Amino acid sequence: MTKDLFNFNQARNPELEDDEYVLKSDENIRIQVCAYEEGTSYVLNEYGQDDPNNDATFWVKDCGEFQHLDMAMENAVRLGEKRAAPEPSGPKM
Repeated sequence: MTKDLFNFNQARNPELEDDEYVLKSDENIRIQVCAYEEGTSYVLNEYGQDDPNNDATFWVKDCGEFQHLDMAMENAVRLGEKRAAPEPSGPKM
């Protein structure tokens, strides 16, 4: 069910890059599939750029590593919902 919320991008060159799942509702939220001899882990990353005209403002935030894809996806969906929620208005304290 949750997998339907993601697009799967297979690595073009598995020696240099990893497969990933991209949240359809926010392509700046991605799950990197890290396959090792010991097993596979799933790293949730959030991408952004503070100034679209300045490549130097590009950033990546590691939002956690998971042993199970479903847990990474659940956390990615929550992160997407949080990013989509409007900022609370009112006086700043």
